[in-house]
Amino acid sequence: MADDRARASGAGTFSGEHPAAVSPRLALSDARTALTLIGVALFLAIGLEPVVNWLVHHRFRRWAAVTTVSLGALALVAGLPAIAIPPLSSRPRS
Repeated sequence: MADDRARASGAGTFSGEHPAAVSPRLALSDARTALTLIGVALFLAIGLEPVVNWLVHHRFRRWAAVTTVSLGALALVAGLPAIAIPPLSSRPRS
């Protein structure tokens, strides 16, 4: 019965590429994605740190400053397309 399910799902069939040839490409792709995400997170952390420090200096607790800056950045990222898209979509086509 287990063999029938394996055959029906295509497990163990030849897919055109050897699994050993696919694995390094997938590993490289996964590593590239992970490093890109780490780079973006580092860029954001370094870029937003002065704002957090300014809020901490002006009597915010650090957790509150980080939360405020994070929510502000999220609102900015979500708000810009929400403001820009409606005028662009209602623009007459020429």
